Amino acid sequence: MTSYKSNTSHDEPLTLVSLLKALGHEPVSISSNEFWYASVFGNRTNNKIVLTVNNRLNTWFDSSLGLLGKGGDLMDFARTYWPDLSTEQIEEKLRSIQRQSAKKDRPLRKRKATKIPHYQIDRVGSLG
Repeated sequence: MTSYKSNTSHDEPLTLVSLLKALGHEPVSISSNEFWYASVFGNRTNNKIVLTVNNRLNTWFDSSLGLLGKGGDLMDFARTYWPDLSTEQIEEKLRSIQRQSAKKDRPLRKRKATKIPHYQIDRVGSLG
């Protein structure tokens, strides 16, 4: 299994929170390292919180899946979100999402201010 870190050293690894944001899901509530989402896997009929994401551990738990719920890491989430895709297809989809989010999050380059000379010659005299 591959890691979702980019080849460059300054890029951040893909997190569940950034993946959910890229997929169009916004948290209903946030508390330090916990992000709570409404139903991500089913039909969203109300804002009942069923998906909890721990950003520090990069893990998730959804109480609406199965009798006892279901959870895991980033790859477990991707397998549950895209059940019809193979592991290789999921990995490529995650890499694509990471590249897109890295382009959006990259800070803009600071521009140097251009100094425009602003003076007028009043008179010209001889030296000495």
